[in-house]
Amino acid sequence: MIIGFDKEKNEMYIRLGSSCLSQTLKTIGGFKAVWKDISPVYPFEGDFLDKHYESLYQSDIRFMIVILSFSIPAIILSCIGLFGVSLFVTEMRTKKVGIRRVNGATVGEIMTLLNKTYISKIIIAFLISCPFVYYLLSKWLQNFAYKTGLSWWVFGIAGITALVVATLSVSWQSWQAAKKDPVKTLKYE
Repeated sequence: MIIGFDKEKNEMYIRLGSSCLSQTLKTIGGFKAVWKDISPVYPFEGDFLDKHYESLYQSDIRFMIVILSFSIPAIILSCIGLFGVSLFVTEMRTKKVGIRRVNGATVGEIMTLLNKTYISKIIIAFLISCPFVYYLLSKWLQNFAYKTGLSWWVFGIAGITALVVATLSVSWQSWQAAKKDPVKTLKYE
């Protein structure tokens, strides 16, 4: 079934069914001689539109692969670094944690004390980065024919994900420090 003809480009668009694709392609192949008679200046060239559209987005696919190949190791390294910093800070606060435990602080209160500084810094970093990311994504999305807007929930999911990953990285050390015997922690120094 012919669904379009562009006189300026001498292009014809044909919709093919997947059930009889090989037979239809043979019929189109026989159409080459007729095309030569109708338009001898322009050669007959057949192409699938899905391949054409896929080639249009190859640069975006390569960009996505590059971004993923750099961002995944960066996230892993930052989690390892955050884990190391939390280990160091927890060791420095061992006596403080022991005193709080002797005075009746619960494990949850100790974990909140140790995680509070990291969570506040992550929230501040997220709030600082949001305008820059919004600007960059807006400029990038302007390059597409069909534009879409940026929703607030995309940024919300990104912020919550960063907060959860960082909290999981730090909470293990906080939990271990909170579960230690207070007598042993006070003898630490």
